[in-house]
Amino acid sequence: MKCFKQILAVSTILWTSIASGQQAFEDKLQDWIPPNQSDYSGVYELGQQERQAFLRVISTPNYKVFQLKTNFQYKVGGPRDIRFNTYSNPTIDEQGNVNFGGHEGKFVKYCDFFGDTIYTIKFKPAITDFSPLDELGKRKNLESSYKGKFIQASTIELTVSDLTGLTPKELQIMRNEIFARYGYTFKEGGEMARYFNNQYWYKPERTEVIELLTELEKSNIQLIQNEEASR
Repeated sequence: MKCFKQILAVSTILWTSIASGQQAFEDKLQDWIPPNQSDYSGVYELGQQERQAFLRVISTPNYKVFQLKTNFQYKVGGPRDIRFNTYSNPTIDEQGNVNFGGHEGKFVKYCDFFGDTIYTIKFKPAITDFSPLDELGKRKNLESSYKGKFIQASTIELTVSDLTGLTPKELQIMRNEIFARYGYTFKEGGEMARYFNNQYWYKPERTEVIELLTELEKSNIQLIQNEEASR
């Protein structure tokens, strides 16, 4: 009984210490309200190692994109299971509060040990199962989450001027690259299959990806198709 009481006392001290440390960190968090909401655009890391999760956030004048990409490895040395969840009608208000797919969060920032400002998004409760309480995702550049020659087709609102200097073949690749990034399986032996099978990052694993596309990507696909038709 005496031993049990000692264990309980130590556990209480440890929990109090952890809680105090968590509160001290919470006190360091500040609202992050930039001049333009486009500054929120980035990839926010929510997981690590075998259970990676990346929240892609893109804010343009006409589109808000919130897309969760999970990259799980269920056993050491095993293949990774990559999935996408594209949320409909996400919102960001003037105070940096976000709402999408039933999740609520807030853009916040803090200064780290070296004095650098770290930009993050905080969710409480967590949007993944990595944390029972809340989670904080650090922002990285969008480019770190996309592969291919024309990643801008997934990350910005394209205009006609962005396409005028491209050849018909480049337009075709740009458009199909959007599908390839989701693992779309092109027709065997076809031109696009031959091209993407030579790209180190391409992994054909889906026959349908339309439901995964963001509204921004759908708009860019239509614009590219219009330009292709006009040539």
